[in-house]
Amino acid sequence: MIESSEAFQVLCQLDSNSPNGRYAVYFEDDGRTGWCYAFDRQIAEDKIQCALHVYNAEDFSARHTPQKAQIIWSSDETKAGVLLNGHPYAVFEFTTRQGRCRSGLGVPQPGWQNDHDWDPNVVRFFE
Repeated sequence: MIESSEAFQVLCQLDSNSPNGRYAVYFEDDGRTGWCYAFDRQIAEDKIQCALHVYNAEDFSARHTPQKAQIIWSSDETKAGVLLNGHPYAVFEFTTRQGRCRSGLGVPQPGWQNDHDWDPNVVRFFE
């Protein structure tokens, strides 16, 4: 058996429930990567529905400056955005079961769409 381990520190954890309590989004940065996760509480309380890769820390241009992470919700409470310093990096659309992120890398569960490419039009959900 080959085993590898490395100690790491979680640099940021942030979660948010939709105002109606049905959906939730969780963002974490472990010092190496940033990922966000979508949950639908009607399907399963703790089962990830879609995971989106937000960034690799070594490639993130602003990694040496303080960052402000936010999770925002659309007025219809079915879309969530993950913002870094006010700029959207990932969006979950719960009704269409679509996750999009600037890296284009995601891990969907069955029933969620496989295309995670960024669409600049998704920011209109939060205007």
